[in-house]
Amino acid sequence: MVDVGAWLRSLGLGQYEQAFRDNAVDDHVLPDLTAEDLKDLGVVPVGDRRKLLSAIARLQAQAAPPAATPQPHLTEEISQAERRQLTILFCDLVGSTALSVRFDPEDLREVIRAYHACVAEVVQQHGGFVAKYMGDGVLAYFGYPQAREDAAEQAVRTGLALVAAVGRLSAAGEPLQVRIGIATGLVIVGDLIGTGAAQERSVVGETPNLAARLQALAEPGHIVIAPSTRQLVGQHFECRDAGAVLLKGFSQPIRAWEVVAEQSIDTRFEALHLDQAPLVGREEEMELLLGCWRQVQEGQGRVILISGEPGIGKSRLTASLQESIRATPHTELSYFCSPRHANSALYPVINQLQRAAHFHPDDPSEQRLDKLAAPLARTDTPVEDQGLLADLMSLPTGNRFPSLSLSPQAWKQRTFAALVRQIEVASRSSPLLVVWEDVHWIDPTSLELLHLIVDRVQALPILLVVTFRPEFSPPWAEHPHITTLALNRLNDERSAMIAARTAGKALPSEVLSQIAIRADGVPLFVEELTKAVLESGSVQDRGDHFVLDKPLQTGAIPVTLNDALMARLDRNPGAKEIAQIASAIGREFSYEMIRAVSDQEDGSLQTSLDQLTQGGLLVQRGRPPRAIYVFKHALMQDTSYSSLLREKRQRLHARIAYVLLNGHPGGVRPESIAHHCTEGGLFEQAVQYWREAGDQAARQYANQEAIAHYRRGLIVLERLPPTAARDELELGLLTALGPVLMMVMPSWAPEVKRIYDRARDVARDHQQSSSLFVVLWGSWLVAYAQEQRPAARQLIQELHRLADDLKDSGYRLQAQHAEYSMALFEGKFARTLELTRSNLDLYDEEAHRDHALIFGGHDPGVCASCFNSLALLMVGKPDQALKGADRSLALARRRSHPPTLAHALRFTGDLYDLARSDTDLLRNADAVLALPEDQRSAVSVANARIIRGLGLIRRGELRDGSRELAQGLTAWRASGTTIMSPYQLGRSAEGILVAGDRDAAQALLEEAFTAQAQTGESWVHVELLRLRGELQAVDHQVEQAEQSFREALVVARDQGAKWFELRAATRLAQHWLSQGQNQAADDLLRPVFDSFTEGIGTHDLRAAKALLALCQTGAHWADRERN
Repeated sequence: MVDVGAWLRSLGLGQYEQAFRDNAVDDHVLPDLTAEDLKDLGVVPVGDRRKLLSAIARLQAQAAPPAATPQPHLTEEISQAERRQLTILFCDLVGSTALSVRFDPEDLREVIRAYHACVAEVVQQHGGFVAKYMGDGVLAYFGYPQAREDAAEQAVRTGLALVAAVGRLSAAGEPLQVRIGIATGLVIVGDLIGTGAAQERSVVGETPNLAARLQALAEPGHIVIAPSTRQLVGQHFECRDAGAVLLKGFSQPIRAWEVVAEQSIDTRFEALHLDQAPLVGREEEMELLLGCWRQVQEGQGRVILISGEPGIGKSRLTASLQESIRATPHTELSYFCSPRHANSALYPVINQLQRAAHFHPDDPSEQRLDKLAAPLARTDTPVEDQGLLADLMSLPTGNRFPSLSLSPQAWKQRTFAALVRQIEVASRSSPLLVVWEDVHWIDPTSLELLHLIVDRVQALPILLVVTFRPEFSPPWAEHPHITTLALNRLNDERSAMIAARTAGKALPSEVLSQIAIRADGVPLFVEELTKAVLESGSVQDRGDHFVLDKPLQTGAIPVTLNDALMARLDRNPGAKEIAQIASAIGREFSYEMIRAVSDQEDGSLQTSLDQLTQGGLLVQRGRPPRAIYVFKHALMQDTSYSSLLREKRQRLHARIAYVLLNGHPGGVRPESIAHHCTEGGLFEQAVQYWREAGDQAARQYANQEAIAHYRRGLIVLERLPPTAARDELELGLLTALGPVLMMVMPSWAPEVKRIYDRARDVARDHQQSSSLFVVLWGSWLVAYAQEQRPAARQLIQELHRLADDLKDSGYRLQAQHAEYSMALFEGKFARTLELTRSNLDLYDEEAHRDHALIFGGHDPGVCASCFNSLALLMVGKPDQALKGADRSLALARRRSHPPTLAHALRFTGDLYDLARSDTDLLRNADAVLALPEDQRSAVSVANARIIRGLGLIRRGELRDGSRELAQGLTAWRASGTTIMSPYQLGRSAEGILVAGDRDAAQALLEEAFTAQAQTGESWVHVELLRLRGELQAVDHQVEQAEQSFREALVVARDQGAKWFELRAATRLAQHWLSQGQNQAADDLLRPVFDSFTEGIGTHDLRAAKALLALCQTGAHWADRERN
């Protein structure tokens, strides 16, 4: 039963509690509420409705798990088959048909029996498994039922031994011979087929067929192997290339190799030709780390970037540093990235806070808040910061902390600041060691935070250690306080030291030698190989050392980590099953979670977990039932997981999802639930949770993560059958994805268009009016950006009609938003004023706060204010326009939404350009260029460089201004945008003309006229005509220049563009004045000048006033220029 009031308060929406009570909304009605119901209840803000609908979806998922997926029980009888890499040997007796003709059946029976016995003995001696006798053929597996690190080598050795051993058998005095084929590959093995004596473990895959086909190629007494086997055995055996052969049943030729003999090779590294760097010791690396730590103790911040391949020892080196400085006063903070959470915003930070606060999965929210507050209080963390961190961890705070109404970006910035302050405070009392592990799996938002930490460390007593695999390219390597450390592999001596330390006491030299050879210098391989030897029974404990008790079997020393793990897991099936279940849960899991998923009793479960922990596969924190387990290495988890069949993986994930959806305690991120639902075949719930994960990321301005979640949801959606419910889920994902995409890519990008085209089809098919409006608005923006003006105008009409039908002021605001965005650039300045004034009257900063996340990626009030200011300037109100620009920027900064600020800076920059307010123009350009890279688009940067170049040119800095203008124009062209292209090209032409390049200016002007014809943007037609006259005047084409100025004047009056009319009149008056027509010039310009009631201090009005003064004196313009 749900307490509706408490539920609303937990969402921070307690203000609606009375409305829900007045309308009899109880826990039975709550799950069925729709968006229209919420409007009727008075939930006006779009953001509040979205938040409620997401929460209702969670209630629905928890209340009704799918009928098709009842609670799975993993203890029921299931197939023991699994995925394994096997090397398969197929042995066939040569001439068996002839023998059957020559021998009596009883005699032949004895020959075949001896042959079978010989094969079985040899196969077993080499660690193989005889799977099947097929008359005169024998099928043997290597690497099953226990994994072997040298399965391929042992199979080939077995083949050589069989050729020799069978050759010692005879029939009627003639030696027997065999043909052998060997292949390695992935198979499904373990299913029991048949009954009684005919029962066997089947193997499925192409590998056994390939081995049989290769056997048929072999000459009597010879062995032919597949290329996969040849690659694994390396130079252990001398092989002859038999060429590529087209085998029956295989579409492509297979290169075959004939085994000649075993070779004597000193090291396995040499035998396998591993293309990897030679290995070195760790003393130098450790001294480097300690040297950096000494600098930190002296107050200098340092960063160490440690890179290396999986298993090379990055984590071990970091742990050694921690151990070395343990006795010195300091503080440590550790953050761990996860491959499953590469798109989970700030996952490493949340994980670190949970560990620091000692959260337990079944802790109630209030207790979690108390646990979080305790360590924060010890560091005098401000109350606001505590609230931000609680919000980061999705803890409902009620009235415990001050309520912060923040945009996603503002929330992120303040949260980042709070997290950085935590680190700064921790470093005040003692030096601080901060470790970020496995950064190759870092989510984009955490990477942003790490950027800040790397920069801040330099001024603090902090050593920041960052570990990652080579595929990650750190962007900070060139900073002076940063040191990069690439770990190479170890030599044999160092490998032997690791082996001895892992064993805890001295190992026989021959064992150490084997470990060093087969480990190839990878520390993790050394550790696992050593453990495999200890578990194999080949060595015996003699107190302070081990001795070799029986011949060392190479199978006890796996070559690869995967085989080493499988070998150890195979020795204890119970522990192996738990490792496989755990691998599906994730890298880290709680005891309670695996108990719920596995259905095992506490006793047997703890025994298995203890075995895995003692075997070094898991690391345990705490004691059951509050224990937390972590796979020691990610590769250990991967190996366990990859051995599961798809069927069992799906059942495991379905079971995990069931547990998570049905009250598993502890905060679980929606993307985790979505992942398990996806892999478990619960596709409808998966789509819902991918949507929720995307929404959560979008609210935190983690756009890349949001896009990844929404896209994943759309991929999973394809698995659902076509129904109305499916279409509704798809529409929700598409309408959420579109606006976020437009924050990271241009609105004319093909993917954006595809998203909105599909969303429009779905919305119209199912008459989703409110969703259709959002879709049509996005479609309008795409059409407008792609110069599809008729389509864009038609969509605007549809938007107005739909907004009226829905009687929604927010939608009416957005319909006007779309229309005035086109009206201004079409030269409809009076209409733009009318629309923007109405828009500003409709706009409510709080009610429409979420519109920036839905419509165009920027705040509608800021946009209306910017366009209103531009229209005011055009109709001759420059002072009001400039004040409007100030209001636009103030509102944009108050909104704390970076795309909105970039939007405001763009259009106020254009206003300053048109008003010739060059000081403001340069300040505006610098503000854009100072924005962080992820908060500015390529278009905004290009525009900023263009206006900065214009400002410098007007200030007389022609060389620097021309260079800046050229760079901006190049960047603008590269962006691919055509919006405002006539204006962009025209003003660039004027700047270049002032700088002295007449020909380049002419070319740009002609391009601007072409762009105007293509785009229909006629708002600067007056300016283009005036500029054409300027160029004609430079060329002494007096009559043509006058005609251009006259045309400009006519167009300005037709458009009601008084600002451009003033410029055109001033230029024509100047033209006449230069010809001595002073009175005509005065008669033309004075009425225009006198019509202005404000802006007397602006550049254009001051120029007009000066020109009128010349008209009165009777002077010529040429006289003024000479003076």
